[in-house]
Amino acid sequence: MYIAIEGIDTCGKSTQIEILKNKYPEFVFTKEPGGTNVGHIIRNIALNTHELDARCRMFLFLADRAEHVQKIIIPNISNVIISDRSAISGIAYSYDMGIPYETIVHMSKLAVYDIFPDAVIVPWITRDVLEYRLGVKELDAIEKCGVDRLLELQNQIPIACDAVGVRMYKVDASLPIEMVAKEIEKIMCKLGVCVAYP
Repeated sequence: MYIAIEGIDTCGKSTQIEILKNKYPEFVFTKEPGGTNVGHIIRNIALNTHELDARCRMFLFLADRAEHVQKIIIPNISNVIISDRSAISGIAYSYDMGIPYETIVHMSKLAVYDIFPDAVIVPWITRDVLEYRLGVKELDAIEKCGVDRLLELQNQIPIACDAVGVRMYKVDASLPIEMVAKEIEKIMCKLGVCVAYP
């Protein structure tokens, strides 16, 4: 099974993936962008070049995902794959590029060979929690877009999941880290990939 942990920056998805890594070392863990050698280079360009055109950034992410599917997802398709982001983010984050939505979805399908996660888990963050977390960290190019933009991006994730027929599960990101981890694991058990909760 291929599961993506999605969500906007600061929602806690990377922390939750680290918890899963420690508990399930037999799973395949990866990330988008940056899960391959080429993807690492693309990630650095896309997230750290602040004057980069938004459409250029979108195409860089599509290139990363094409490489990622070929080098990571397809070779491990018989295993449990946990990915920090997926093509769902690419669709959600491109909603206001001035490109027809169906075109964005089509380009994403081409990039990932029509291979999307079996399920997406989203630590869902509130405005208050987001404002606090952004205030205590150094911001990358996407985070600098502001709270309203990030919350709109979050709202686009369910729309993107619907567009490609991917199941989505929300978890309250304002809960303590340990409780978020338990909620995520309950979802994974429903999906048949863990045994911690009957």
